[in-house]
Amino acid sequence: MRKDIWICIEKGEHNCSAYAPAVPGCIATGKTVEETKRNMEDALAFHLDGMLDDGLPVEDISSVFPAAASPGQSENDEEYFALLHVEASPLARTEA
Repeated sequence: MRKDIWICIEKGEHNCSAYAPAVPGCIATGKTVEETKRNMEDALAFHLDGMLDDGLPVEDISSVFPAAASPGQSENDEEYFALLHVEASPLARTEA
């Protein structure tokens, strides 16, 4: 299953961080923006896998541009939004 999820990238003095407004509690960090995006993609995939494994709906996770974001933001800003394409599938479970 592929989900398109908006994330917010925040640049700090020594690293970057990211969060997804549509997926509260799912965050990631990295030394660079690209590393942060990769880490966030992994964190979101893991989070969505857990939701699917628990039988929770992932259809509610919206790809709508966050209301708090400014459409004029760019990668040059200290904080901006980017769209990630996340692949998630149910975790393989084995019955004991």
